[in-house]
Amino acid sequence: MEDIMKRIGVLVLAAALIITSAPQGAEAKKSVKLSDSKFKMETGTKKVLKVSGIKKVKWKTSNKAVCSLTAKKKKSVKLNAKKAGKAVVTAKYSLSGKSKKLKCKVTVTDKNVQVSPKPNVTQTPSVAVTPQPTADLQQPLATNSPTPIPTPVPSPSVVAESGKWAYIPVDNDSLLKEYGKIFGNVGTCLTYSGVFDKKELQDKETMDFVRENYNSFTLENEMKPSYLLADSEASFFNPPFNELMSRSEAEAQGYTIPEGYTESKVPKINFDRMDKILKIASDNGIRMRGHTLIWHKQTPMAFFKENYNADGAFVSSEVMDQRVIYFVTNVMKHIYSSEYKDVVYVWDICNEYFHMSDQDSTGDNWSRVYDVGSTSNPTTEPSFVKLAFKTAYDVLSEYGMADKVPLMYNDYNTSQVKDKIISLFNYLNTQDSINVNGEKICAGVGMQCHLDVKWPSVSEQLGTVKSFIDAGCEVQITELDIINGLDSSEEKRCDYWYDFMKGLVDFRKEGAAITGVTFWGLSDSVSWRYGQKALLYGESIKDPHKALYAVYSAAQTWGN
Repeated sequence: MEDIMKRIGVLVLAAALIITSAPQGAEAKKSVKLSDSKFKMETGTKKVLKVSGIKKVKWKTSNKAVCSLTAKKKKSVKLNAKKAGKAVVTAKYSLSGKSKKLKCKVTVTDKNVQVSPKPNVTQTPSVAVTPQPTADLQQPLATNSPTPIPTPVPSPSVVAESGKWAYIPVDNDSLLKEYGKIFGNVGTCLTYSGVFDKKELQDKETMDFVRENYNSFTLENEMKPSYLLADSEASFFNPPFNELMSRSEAEAQGYTIPEGYTESKVPKINFDRMDKILKIASDNGIRMRGHTLIWHKQTPMAFFKENYNADGAFVSSEVMDQRVIYFVTNVMKHIYSSEYKDVVYVWDICNEYFHMSDQDSTGDNWSRVYDVGSTSNPTTEPSFVKLAFKTAYDVLSEYGMADKVPLMYNDYNTSQVKDKIISLFNYLNTQDSINVNGEKICAGVGMQCHLDVKWPSVSEQLGTVKSFIDAGCEVQITELDIINGLDSSEEKRCDYWYDFMKGLVDFRKEGAAITGVTFWGLSDSVSWRYGQKALLYGESIKDPHKALYAVYSAAQTWGN
């Protein structure tokens, strides 16, 4: 009997395998394909992309700024050409229990702009070209017309000693002119009234230069918690905490108190300076990166203590959760309910979480309230980070901005922690008790890129970029500077700049979602790496390094 039962079990298992391996309905018998694998479009035009052989797909674009999607249906979507550039539209579907993708490459060019072929001074037509008469031409045409002389290619004005790159001069060239069409956002780092008396945002000549060269900026310090929650001018590293308000006083001033907030008082948030900065940005037609809300540095110790008293005991994680919601909610709502809601185009919600062990005098804080494991190797599932992202995402949704303002995780030395960052990215976007609907609350990664010619190598850094792209992350380069390193020549630094920027350009050619590059300062004179020639200008914005032309040259490969 036992033997018979075994044989019956084997027969049932075999039958089950045959059934599950058989084609599942009509979808398994048909070839799934897109109506087009590539589109060329002009700005302002629209096209419809369709899929056949499957009942339903999910549509996605790699670059909303270039090609947005509307009228999304189960088997079709409308493509809207927004601005010149490249994007990849993906149709994701499930077949026989497996997730699959189809891709359509989209190239958008400016409307009515004709791209002429590059002249070649070494070749001439073998057949004479007969010119056509104009309307007022009365003379008979000559039978033997001269061969037209091609326009010569401009000679490079700056050439690498290595022969790797050569810059072709462009009238009134700028980083914005070269890279705006490639990445969309081209930024720098500015200060309103911070340390070392840097006041670039209040200087007219500086702002004239900024408008010509950039369309966005990041505040070096003045959006960090120590500037919003404390008197940062009294102490840079451990400033005294702001005054406290009763709940009724706060609500009367327009603050939002979270439902679960049980404390009798809340901290005042410094909005005056922020508002002045937002107005300057708006008046100059440039946008700003929100940097940053959650960081183990430059956050007042009182924010983590009972009764907001720096000498008190650390609060519980439950109490701290409500403080996170209060802080993030009110900063975000203040901006997006104002006339400057279009100024802040992206947020670094959390900064340098995977480098918590690199601490200053205010570093031992989040890890004292939350169980993150070792600060030198913290968990990739920090609940307070996810709570901050979800809170910010909910505020953006309330104001209809969730699809317009990406929320990023920002860090340095990313090649060392790329796998951890990818795990964090996946955790943030996973459905759970915090992210109840499993929304994509984290768009991607801000890579600071404080680089050295000696380390990491260009290939290692670009490999990290590719890892993030492959993981589905939007990528922005957020704090770029490059120093010579020990015993490295200026030419090597130029070549490093060129190789790295060209690598980013090449990724964009393939449709990768690299949506911004920010250079961390206007010139070496204001760089945090002063004396190391970290930036593209020397002692002033009128003193360009040769590396600037290497960077220009990398952008000029965009059309190749």
